[in-house]
Parts: sequence; C-alpha cells; structure tokens
Amino acid sequence: MEKSSFGIRREDRYFEDYIPGSVYRFGSALVTEDEMICFASHYDPQVFHTDPDEARKTVFGALVASGWLTAALSMRLLVEHFLPGWCKPGLTRH
Repeated sequence: MEKSSFGIRREDRYFEDYIPGSVYRFGSALVTEDEMICFASHYDPQVFHTDPDEARKTVFGALVASGWLTAALSMRLLVEHFLPGWCKPGLTRH
C-alpha cells in the first residue's frame, strides 16, 4: 500500500482515524555498536548480539542487533510520531 498521510494533526487523532493497511513513515533511529551490545548484554545475551569476534563464527557472520532492540526502537518511533498525543502518560484527551 502507498504511504499515507493524515489530514489531522497527531494531537487531534483518534484510533478510528487510523486506516487498516495504511503505511506510514516514522523516521529512523541510529544505533551504535556499543548501544547494540549494551542492550543485548542486559536483555538478549547471545554471542551474535554481544561479541563481534564470536559473532563472526555464527551463521550471521557479524554482530547483529537484537530483535528486542528493534521492537523497542519501533515502539519509540510509534509513540513519538504516530499515536495521538493524548495516549502519552500524563496527557489528557481533549
């Protein structure tokens, strides 16, 4: 499906304004190798996430980011750019 855009400001959107199947661009997130390793060391300590040398010996052939890190970054972008502002903690619906 093509990229969609809203005619409604994010702060004024309700869940019924989101059309199933639509595609929206949230932006991007830059993650350093050190951040990948730090996250994985705490939450997903597999060698292909935490040790560049050992990761070369795996099926991946290099260090790869944890899928959990990818999910967390996606959630961050979703909250910052997609969900209505009133969904954020501490904010009330207008």
